[in-house]
Amino acid sequence: SCQTKPQIAIEQALSPELTKRLRNGDIDVAFASRVDGSDDFNHVLVWSQPLVLGVHKDSPLAKRKSINLSDLGNKEVLTYSPSSPTDPSIREHLPEDSMNLRREFADEITMCSLVSSSKEKMALFCYSFLVTAFQDVVCLRVNDLPIDFHKVYLISRRETHPKVVNDFIDFMSAYRFPNIML
Repeated sequence: SCQTKPQIAIEQALSPELTKRLRNGDIDVAFASRVDGSDDFNHVLVWSQPLVLGVHKDSPLAKRKSINLSDLGNKEVLTYSPSSPTDPSIREHLPEDSMNLRREFADEITMCSLVSSSKEKMALFCYSFLVTAFQDVVCLRVNDLPIDFHKVYLISRRETHPKVVNDFIDFMSAYRFPNIML
């Protein structure tokens, strides 16, 4: 019998776009956040990220290991826009009414770039290996937020998949991603 080789393509996009592509059948699986209207998909939690406060290395806060949200007072804090997949967690865990949040950013790279350019700027973003590229940015643990602030799932359609897709789902569902500890 003739066996076809699996076609593997790795693409990057924001969670709403990945979910749309999954729904259209363009992709078989996605690593993404849970988005509204995706309850008809399988979601397997595979890792999570803490929300951290990024400050410039010359900021007085940079000497600290952690911070409480109340320590920020009325200082302007950059963070994700309301259209970001982090929005449900932000609304649930941040006291937006008592904070001076500038909610207009799509990703941590942009926020780290801004923090890197000014010792007065600070930002709340999800910690990932990407932020370590910014040597002028120090990340502080936020004590009053859950360590699993932003959850990432392996998402797939509820249908019968080819064996190679099932094997991938099974393998990735069982894989233990290393926890990023600050």
